[in-house]
Amino acid sequence: MEFTKLIEAFAQKYGLDEMTIRDGVSALEIDDINVALILNSEEDALTIYGEIGYPTPDSSGRFCELMLRANHLLVRTGGAILCQNPDSGAYAIFRTFPLDSMTEETLSDELGKLVDQVVDWQRLLEGFDAAEEEVQATSEEENTITHSPEGFIQV
Repeated sequence: MEFTKLIEAFAQKYGLDEMTIRDGVSALEIDDINVALILNSEEDALTIYGEIGYPTPDSSGRFCELMLRANHLLVRTGGAILCQNPDSGAYAIFRTFPLDSMTEETLSDELGKLVDQVVDWQRLLEGFDAAEEEVQATSEEENTITHSPEGFIQV
């Protein structure tokens, strides 16, 4: 679906006032979380983006390392990418989808998932020291190999 039509259909279906699109970007607030919907016209894709928060001077490098580890191990990302916005310095999370795969229903579902992830990472940022240990423990559990070569069978 074309970007403008998708945004219009989404707004109409969910009873939102007309959503403004400026320079290929539209925004809305979901449960106090600001989310941007961004057109990537070169790839005919839609990126949904939410900001997590800002680093503290003491935790900046360590939290970035935690996000990189989570990206690499696919822990607590749901397939999204964690990053630091180079313009604002805010930590953020985003996902990109082919526009032709999106409907107003799938957009709603994906926005809900993204907001859940923003809230989860906001909690991690607020209690960073405990979060660092939790993500490390989770990544170790998820990367435990449960199958051994003895069980492999050539097909």
